[in-house]
Amino acid sequence: MRLGTRWILTLAIGLVCKASIAQADWEAKALTSNPKVKIDSYIRVKQARVRYDMNHANTEVENPKGKSTVDAGGKSFIIDSKGSKTWMLMPQSKTALEMDLRGSPAQGFLCMYEQGSIDACYQKLGFQKVKEEVSHGHPCVVYKGQIEFMGKKKVYWVWRPKDLPEVSMVRSATFDPKLNGWTQTDIVDIKTAAQGDEYFQVPSDYHVTKMSAQGALENAGAALQGTGKSALKGMFGGLKLPGQ
Repeated sequence: MRLGTRWILTLAIGLVCKASIAQADWEAKALTSNPKVKIDSYIRVKQARVRYDMNHANTEVENPKGKSTVDAGGKSFIIDSKGSKTWMLMPQSKTALEMDLRGSPAQGFLCMYEQGSIDACYQKLGFQKVKEEVSHGHPCVVYKGQIEFMGKKKVYWVWRPKDLPEVSMVRSATFDPKLNGWTQTDIVDIKTAAQGDEYFQVPSDYHVTKMSAQGALENAGAALQGTGKSALKGMFGGLKLPGQ
């Protein structure tokens, strides 16, 4: 899978799932795209827990017969920041991969889940305020930061809404020169609403496999048909925080 595809999945699962709670429960649509990928997802947030349902993830791939589009959607992710764990749910096989984030690069981002710490967390991660502007009808502070992914550094921008203290972003963007285009995630139709506990629990009829984040990268490929493995590699294995 090309680096651009890995980046789009990383942003969709990584940044969007970090659109975390500070006060009220909420839900929203997440639309992510670049010239090669289009992802349609739904987010639910309750206190320090996040559920990310990847409805569709249409990815352009190359094969001996030419280019084709593969839908890698149908999977869900649950993050529990207090326990430093995440679960990837695969409904077709009724399987859940439970991953411990402790000691992984992703653990550094869990400050996003602490009440009232979203702006402080951006600054801790090395992001800087560059301007203020309106995005999707919300007055926003625009942060600019850099993250190292798979040995390559990427600069991207995040639009942090000033009128929604519980939401860490309504938009993110990064430019990929290999794709000659932007990777962009938009959080739209945000609704403040109580979220049931059932959204953040692994169904009782699922088989749960516990492993480290690194173990998940090494063993999830077959179940996820490659695309999901790259997403996990980006989220848990390829990200590098400042100073690491």
